[in-house]
Amino acid sequence: MNVNLQNYANLKICAAVSGGRDSMALLHYLHAHAAEYNITLTALNCDHGIRGEASVRDSAFVAEYCKKNGIPLSRHVADAKFTDEGGARAWRFGCYLKEAEHCDCVATAHHLNDNAETVLFNLARGSALAGMEGITDQDFTALAGRPFKLIRPLIACTRAEIDEYIAANGIPYVDDDTNFETNYTRNKIRHNVLPALEEAVPGAARAIY
Repeated sequence: MNVNLQNYANLKICAAVSGGRDSMALLHYLHAHAAEYNITLTALNCDHGIRGEASVRDSAFVAEYCKKNGIPLSRHVADAKFTDEGGARAWRFGCYLKEAEHCDCVATAHHLNDNAETVLFNLARGSALAGMEGITDQDFTALAGRPFKLIRPLIACTRAEIDEYIAANGIPYVDDDTNFETNYTRNKIRHNVLPALEEAVPGAARAIY
């Protein structure tokens, strides 16, 4: 995978891990290279409960993996029951800010294809130029009360490269079935629009990045 950790050397990084292939690839890569870059690694799992027993299963999977590999894990379970992704996303960001007390940054597993989806989504909604920026590292020092960022180490990696890394290293993961449903706008872009664009213009996702 095309991952540059040089900018994150000597930091305390908390990896946000859902158990899916992207976040498991991120956690594995950070763990494998932690000593090389003097990274103090922990993990974070947020169970928002939207998927019921499936959410509980995925959280248990993450906990078992972290225990087996000696990675400290912080677990958050939502008190309220969310009915939409927006509410769950806001709650999850609140969990990230809580982790700011113990780390320099939270790493999420957003990748190059996620970035292309975001730019296309923003463009379709009539975004101004700011929406064309896509997914980048973000500084939340003012909100956290101390130097703190959200970082995206995999942002230059394609979906295919992550799949290859997972296969080559035998990394276990769980699938979120909602990622394959096309009743969500972002999923329609992921499964229908972006593949059609890549077919029409090979390398479109990387060009957007």
